[in-house]
Parts: sequence; C-alpha cells; structure tokens
Amino acid sequence: MKTKFKRFLLILTIGLTMSSFVFAESADGKGETGETGTSGIENAPGQNKDKDGDDTVSASDGKSAMIQLNTSINETEVSYYLDYDSIFIEDETDLFEIQVDALTSDGKTNDFHVWATSNKNNDKSVEVVVTPGEFLTTLNTDEVYHSGITPSVTTDVSVTTLTAGKHAGLLVNQFYLWWVGNPDLPAGNYQSDVQINYSVV
Repeated sequence: MKTKFKRFLLILTIGLTMSSFVFAESADGKGETGETGTSGIENAPGQNKDKDGDDTVSASDGKSAMIQLNTSINETEVSYYLDYDSIFIEDETDLFEIQVDALTSDGKTNDFHVWATSNKNNDKSVEVVVTPGEFLTTLNTDEVYHSGITPSVTTDVSVTTLTAGKHAGLLVNQFYLWWVGNPDLPAGNYQSDVQINYSVV
C-alpha cells in the first residue's frame, strides 16, 4: 500500500505538465481518473491549436528580417544675387548708375534686394554690408567739392542665417538709401559711390 501511494504521486507530478488527466491504480486495483490541469496531451509537442482545433504556428517559430532603403539628394552651390528695383545687378559690376533727384531737397532710392537659393542641410551665414560714400562734384573742372551729404542706409529685411533646408529665391536682405538735401549747394554733377558687399557662406 505504501509503494502504490508513492507511485501515484509520481504519476500526478508528471501529469501536471503533460496531461489534463492522470490515471492511477487505487488500492483496490481499479483505475480512476482525475483532472489535474488545463494543458492536455491531445496537442502534440510543438503544436498549438486554435479554438476550432486547427493547428497553428507560434510566433517563436516564425522568421523576420529588417531592411533599410537608402538614397541621397546632392547638394548644390548656394546662389544669391542683388537687384535694384527688380533690375538684376551683375556680380562684380564695375558701375551701376542710378539717377536720383537733385541734392537741393531730401531724397531716397528705391529698394535693393538680396535673394538666395539653397538646398544645403546646414545653416549658412548671410552678410550684407553697405558703405555709401559722400556726394562729390568738381569745381573749376578739376577741384573736388565735398557736398557734406552722405547717404544713410535703412534696412527693412535682414536675414543673418540661411537655415538648413530647401530655399528658392528667399529674400534675405532689403534696404534703401536716403539723404537730407541742401538747397545751398552749387551746381554740378554729384556722385556718391556706394560699396555693397554681400555673401552667403
């Protein structure tokens, strides 16, 4: 009787992992069944069945792969230019003449613009420096006369950083020149040389 009891315990322990039911011999030699768990031996090892009883494959039995698509867009050189009143000013122009009103009264120019186009993936620095010269004329053919009037610069748009990304014809600077006239100036052809340096680097 003691030996049979030990055999029953051994079968019960195995049945917890393999079957929902175990069969053991009772003391009187008759067999009996008992429910021991929820997992049954009706499913073959390595298989699962869905609610309809069909075989399914567990996720651990599948395979996977990671792929990566690579491409690139070429950078182009930053292009930028200066215009005056929508008139394009060629780079390194030796002389671009603008006719303005007489210095006997206050005056101003129309707008200058600096435009930039870029697809760079890093920021670029924008610099525009305008240096006007005094209005000068000549007396007695070769005597330089100083008018005492130097144009001032008013900047309406100033972008100091062309940010990374795609930009097409972006206005980065807009300015105009102005001055206070003097009705007491002598007659003559007056000129003011204005140096404009601009860059996007």
